[in-house]
Amino acid sequence: NVSDSKSNVTVANVSLNGAYVGVYPINQSTGFFSVKMNYTPGAVNNISVSATDSAGNTGTVFVNATVRANSESSSYNATEGETVIVNSTLNNTDIGLEIVTSANLTFQINVTAVGNASQLNVSSLENASAYGLFDSNESAIGKFVEIKVSDNINSTSANLSSAILKLYVKSEDLDLDGDGVYNGTGDFNISSVKIYWYNKSNSTWHPLVKGADYEPLGPLVFDNGVNETAVGVYLGFAFANISHFSVYGVSASVYGGGAVVAGGGADVSTPSDSDGDSSIPQIIGLQGAKSNLINLVSSDANYLGLIRQFNYFWHEFVDSPVSLRGPLSALGIHWAPMKYADKLNPVLYPYKLTGLEGDVYTLASEKAMSKYSSGAERVVLTRGDLGVDSLAASSYAKILGIPILLTEPESLPQASSDAISRLGAASVIVAGGPEAVSTGVEDLLPGALRIGGVDRYETAVLIGEALLSESESDVVVVTDGLAPDATTLIVAYYYNAPIVYVSGDVVPEVTEEFLKQNKFKIVVTVGVSPEAGERLDELVG
Repeated sequence: NVSDSKSNVTVANVSLNGAYVGVYPINQSTGFFSVKMNYTPGAVNNISVSATDSAGNTGTVFVNATVRANSESSSYNATEGETVIVNSTLNNTDIGLEIVTSANLTFQINVTAVGNASQLNVSSLENASAYGLFDSNESAIGKFVEIKVSDNINSTSANLSSAILKLYVKSEDLDLDGDGVYNGTGDFNISSVKIYWYNKSNSTWHPLVKGADYEPLGPLVFDNGVNETAVGVYLGFAFANISHFSVYGVSASVYGGGAVVAGGGADVSTPSDSDGDSSIPQIIGLQGAKSNLINLVSSDANYLGLIRQFNYFWHEFVDSPVSLRGPLSALGIHWAPMKYADKLNPVLYPYKLTGLEGDVYTLASEKAMSKYSSGAERVVLTRGDLGVDSLAASSYAKILGIPILLTEPESLPQASSDAISRLGAASVIVAGGPEAVSTGVEDLLPGALRIGGVDRYETAVLIGEALLSESESDVVVVTDGLAPDATTLIVAYYYNAPIVYVSGDVVPEVTEEFLKQNKFKIVVTVGVSPEAGERLDELVG
């Protein structure tokens, strides 16, 4: 802080250990300026700051700063299946580790944390451009770490089940503009903080996004996110559940500087995984004045056809019954990508993710009778050959606790007919118009009540209105009716929210009217195009 009674000192000149660092602007309202320098760890660093006012008067101050040692090596005893908390490094390096091994063993771990990646003992980082860590709208916070372990628990060993890396941030880490405020325009957004892995082979940084696969050189990422719970001097931490120890850095977006990541997860430019599919679902907060539109981007390819096989029903089959700490944890969702089921370690993810075999009509009937063994007064019936009407109907049924069954458009499968009888249903709610479920099928049903419109868009709106008449919600989930995304159900279940559709880049009039009339506080879009998203942003503003 530079104090000047006439407030006419505008810049400060800084030197470190006799070497000129640079000139930095002084905030005229606070007197603060900010500079990040590469101190020598474990040594006395000589800092000089000089400022000159408009009259030519110069003032200089000298400060000696002893910087803490940045490396720590310790020995740990690990019991198979139990978590080893490496918290002794936290106070020294702003780093935490939680390690789980699959064997009883003793291992050595060395953690080196610095404020500039060039100080790490990695030859390829000597090139200044290599450790800049700039990606899209993000830039480096200035925390880097290199983790080494003894050979008996290295990244290629079966002894390591998982490791959760935490990199903690303080207010001074986020206060990019040096005005003494860490959460204003021009500062790093703590919600967007995430960890990057450094690839030594080609001097590139890669975001640790849940589902990303950088093996064999780098880690497989089981989970990632941000914890914004303040503890002591720390405002929170970025974390990643990884399979590989290496060099890592922390990056973040700047408030007012473009798209940011909310609730953990990755930026829009998420890398493809080793199989070429787009990565695991992310929650992306859209920048701008409006903050009540959340866009969820995902690829159903990660479900290995499981959702397609079961026609978007019964999220228990695609959810892991344990809470995950990554992007979807912001929604409180219990979920794991089926694609990585064989790689999820059994300690952190001890429950089996179940696959399904058989036709969807029999599977839905068996599930309904198992889940509602004491019977049900009413059931929902929707078509089983397309997921459009059934996606909205599944949300309706799940939220209201009603079993859902499937039918062919022109004939009622025997399995579904038997299930209706065995459940003792007095009323069957038909989801969809006559083209989806014919009047011939409707005539076979006890107490049939149809909720269906002229097309999928009106049908979804009518189902949404029926849901809201029985269950209040200030959230709505929107997906593309031309290619409905199964992730929609996961979000809708959590929020007890109706599901409605856009049509490609267009928001149908019936959908617009539904949104206007209900004045939802939050609109979550899943797999919606930017053009349709812009229109939705206007509607919910």
